[in-house]
Amino acid sequence: MLQVSLTYVAMLIFFVLCEIIVLTNIMQPLFLKQIGHLMKDNTNFAMASIFYLFYVAGVYWFATKAGLRSESLLIAILSGSFLGFLAFGTYEFTNFLILKDWKMTLVLIDTLWGVLISGAMAGVGFQVFKWLH
Repeated sequence: MLQVSLTYVAMLIFFVLCEIIVLTNIMQPLFLKQIGHLMKDNTNFAMASIFYLFYVAGVYWFATKAGLRSESLLIAILSGSFLGFLAFGTYEFTNFLILKDWKMTLVLIDTLWGVLISGAMAGVGFQVFKWLH
C-alpha cells in the first residue's frame, strides 16, 4: 500500500508541476487570445484540485497498472496517452461542438497536451513503482 501511495504522490507532483508550467506559459496565453471573452477572471483552484486528485488516480488505475501488469513501460505510456486523448479530447471536442467561439486550434493543442501529459504521468508512475519495489 505504501508503494502505491508513494507512486500516486509522485505522479500527482509530476502532473501539477507540468500543468503549472504548461498552463502558465502556453495554454493560458493561447486561451486568452482565442476565447478570452469566455474566461473567468479567477480560476477555481478548489475544483481544479479535486479534478487533479481524481485524474491522477484514474491514470494510475487505468494506465500505470496496465503497464505494471504487462511489465511494460510502453504499455503504461500508451495506455496513459489513450486515456489522455479520451479525457482531454472529450472536453475539447464537446466545447467545439456546442460553443460558438471554440476554436479547432484549442481542440488540437489541448488534446495533444492531454495525450502527452497523461502518457508521461503513467510512465512516471510505472518507473516510481518499479524503483520502490
